[in-house]
Amino acid sequence: IAETFVECFLEDYEHAKFPYVTARDNKNPKASPAGADLIGFFYAKGSVYFLFGEVKLSHELNHPPGVVMAKKKGLVDQLKNLDDTTRTTLITWLAQKMLKAGDMDDYYCAWHLYNKDNSEFKMIGALVRTTNPNQKDLDKPFDKLKPHIESRYFEMIAIYLNKNDLCLTEKGGISQ
Repeated sequence: IAETFVECFLEDYEHAKFPYVTARDNKNPKASPAGADLIGFFYAKGSVYFLFGEVKLSHELNHPPGVVMAKKKGLVDQLKNLDDTTRTTLITWLAQKMLKAGDMDDYYCAWHLYNKDNSEFKMIGALVRTTNPNQKDLDKPFDKLKPHIESRYFEMIAIYLNKNDLCLTEKGGISQ
């Protein structure tokens, strides 16, 4: 659910577009967490760029939470591992999605920029929290990542939600 919150936020406020139905496991041939949670397009200065991102959800009270700094599966390490080879795999995956959608214009524009200079893309690290906002959630991770990110556009965001908004209450019923 955190990925959906972030996609909606990016589309509404960050000039992004995710032109397909999310199917995370299909993006990575090995169906492991080594792919990317988000892949789509970012629009800036009259151009279209690929957008890659990782999303983490945390109810933990620490700032930053463990899911950000954890080794291998943490947000910081996953963003570091979105290297050129991984991005190329994701770009190929997106091409297949776009061919099925029949709308390749944005893809071709983004691919052309990326093919000329593989730093021409946007990287997003997103944290969805059910705590009060705290700048410490992003400061240390951003400083640790900045020297390792090859992207011209790099951003970390935190979205804070009321924990009760994420709860699903269900009472027995009959399904047909």
